[in-house]
Parts: sequence; structure tokens; C-alpha cells
Amino acid sequence: GLGGVENLEDLSNCATRLRVTVVDPDKVQSAEYFMSTGAVNLVKNGKAVQVIIGLSVPQLREQCEQIVSAYKEQQKVNEEELTLSTAS
Repeated sequence: GLGGVENLEDLSNCATRLRVTVVDPDKVQSAEYFMSTGAVNLVKNGKAVQVIIGLSVPQLREQCEQIVSAYKEQQKVNEEELTLSTAS
């Protein structure tokens, strides 16, 4: 719904909202999409996106951060493999 891992610049949260800064706001799905997946609502203001979730938002942010970390680690491995294959 947020346009993929590569579209995320920053993740944080307050008590009830997942706060996200995105690269391309046009890749973010509509409020209706988020509400259909269990969110209360969505607020978009340029590159700043807030997904209103409720009190479970810290756990969701942690899960998102784990996904982003795993993605970045895989990108790093892919770059290292590419470097090794072109050096041969």
C-alpha cells in the first residue's frame, strides 16, 4: 500500500499513527485501500503519510523496520555478488 520498500524514506510512529516519509506519494494507495486492510484512515500531505492504525502501531512499525532492514541487507548482498562477478 505504501509503494514498496524502495518507496520508504523514513518510518516512525506516535501513539496511534504510523508516520512514513515516501519517495513518491503517487505510489501510495488510497485511504479506502488502507481502511479495507484494517487501518482506521490515511492522511497524505505531500511525501508525509500517516496511516491511522490504533494502539498496535508500535508493533507494526517494528515489523516494517524488519522488512526494510532485510530488504537493504539483500540489496547489499546483491551488490557484492555483482561486484564479484564483474571482477572475475
